[in-house]
Amino acid sequence: MRSFERRDRKRDSTNRGRDGQSRGKPRFDKGSRDSGPREFRMTKVICSACNKECEVPFKPTSNKPLFCKECFSKDTPKTSNKEMDIINQKLDKIMKALDIK
Repeated sequence: MRSFERRDRKRDSTNRGRDGQSRGKPRFDKGSRDSGPREFRMTKVICSACNKECEVPFKPTSNKPLFCKECFSKDTPKTSNKEMDIINQKLDKIMKALDIK
């Protein structure tokens, strides 16, 4: 058998047993996309900033601070248009130096 025939045969037999018979549908892990909608268990926690009771869609496992939606949105920095313009100018210079179009 020639090498190219072996390659084609190998490609063709990816889901076949030793006897050449099809093994059926490929198996998927339990976490595959075909397992249906995911369920989130909400866990009640105390916000580290305002001390209100809130819920998070995960089970906390460390000593990291936890925040409610309001405190979390206050804490996330917002980028202004002026800052974005400065970042874009710097990126343009980098792209020009690297000759990227």
